[in-house]
Amino acid sequence: MLISDFLLNTYKKEEWEKIFMHTQYHRLKLASLDFSESAFKQTSLRSAHVEGINFNSSRIRNSDFSIANLNKSDFSKANIKSCNFFKSHMKKSLFVGSLISQSNMKDMRVWRSNFKHSCIEKTSFSNSDLDGSCFEDAQINECSFANTTLRESNFRDAKIGNTSFYGAHLDRCDLRGADLSQSNLESAYLRGCLYNSYTRLPITKAQAEESGMIFTY
Repeated sequence: MLISDFLLNTYKKEEWEKIFMHTQYHRLKLASLDFSESAFKQTSLRSAHVEGINFNSSRIRNSDFSIANLNKSDFSKANIKSCNFFKSHMKKSLFVGSLISQSNMKDMRVWRSNFKHSCIEKTSFSNSDLDGSCFEDAQINECSFANTTLRESNFRDAKIGNTSFYGAHLDRCDLRGADLSQSNLESAYLRGCLYNSYTRLPITKAQAEESGMIFTY
């Protein structure tokens, strides 16, 4: 029996929090389990297989998800603070409306994930693969996307402050209505990026055109 089946059949949902507090569960297989509206602190799921797991509206603190398989998982409306997701796989995952702060999201594989309406601060995505992801209407402050791939991602109406995109691949991203005026785009790849009169950039229109960005209405 998978441990996910055991937990689901043995414990009530309110008891899961006690099970996972201050606990290490390395290399476990916990697929498609519902931990929504739960609380986790100092929990380790390092290298665990947790594909499709549901953390919707959960509170997660000081926990380790590094090198874990979190593909197609749901962190929507979750409050994530001081967590380690280093080298985890999270493709097609949901972070809609989530609050992410002071976390390590470096070297992740997060393509086609959805961060719409999320608030992200003091978190590093450096060297991660976020191709095709959505950050529409997100609030992003004091973060790093240095050397990150974000091709064909959606940043429409996002508010992005004091954030580094140094060397990031932003090719064909949608930046319409986004505010990046306080961000660093040095050495970033911007060819094919869409922007409009509502987009605020830290570079001039001439520099944007020279970088291959496309002005649209």
